[in-house]
Amino acid sequence: MSSVVFLGVPACRNEEWLQLCVDYSINVFTTSLTLRMFPPFMHPIAARLIPARRRIWQNIEASKRILAPIIESYDQRKAEKQENVLPTMLDWMLENDTGKRSIDELAVRQLILTLASIHSTASTVSQALFDLCAHPELIKPLEEEAKTVLQQSGGTFKKEFLPRLELLDSFLVESARVNPLILRKSIRIYLFRRLC
Repeated sequence: MSSVVFLGVPACRNEEWLQLCVDYSINVFTTSLTLRMFPPFMHPIAARLIPARRRIWQNIEASKRILAPIIESYDQRKAEKQENVLPTMLDWMLENDTGKRSIDELAVRQLILTLASIHSTASTVSQALFDLCAHPELIKPLEEEAKTVLQQSGGTFKKEFLPRLELLDSFLVESARVNPLILRKSIRIYLFRRLC
């Protein structure tokens, strides 16, 4: 879902890119957790021995290989002045690049964006499901609203009909308000320290 916003169609359906986004996230967190087992003065040495850290560099190289043709197509679209293409985050990054464009920097930035989006989106959706389990009385009204909107849309969900899901929107907003991501981070750090 986030790849549509970051890279657009058809790049967002590239199986290698989607797997790369997941692998990069896992490798970053694995490296981070492994480094925490060592005192800070040992980090420069320990980092070189962590296999997940080497895989991060492999992920970056794969990202550069995947993004290079997308960037070339952006340049081609700009030269041809194509206006009918939906803009993406990568387009915005390319348009607002103040210095010499570097595929290395763009690849790393895209991976960091996917890392943040995967983690925050998964965490938010998981918490919303937990809240729904804690309040099963909300399932029926949410289901009724979804059925009504689905009937109004002719049996298929379209992006234009999402604003009509007002109850779902309110539920997700309230779930995020009651369970902010920042609080969950400190709980995870506390639990990690207690377990280690």
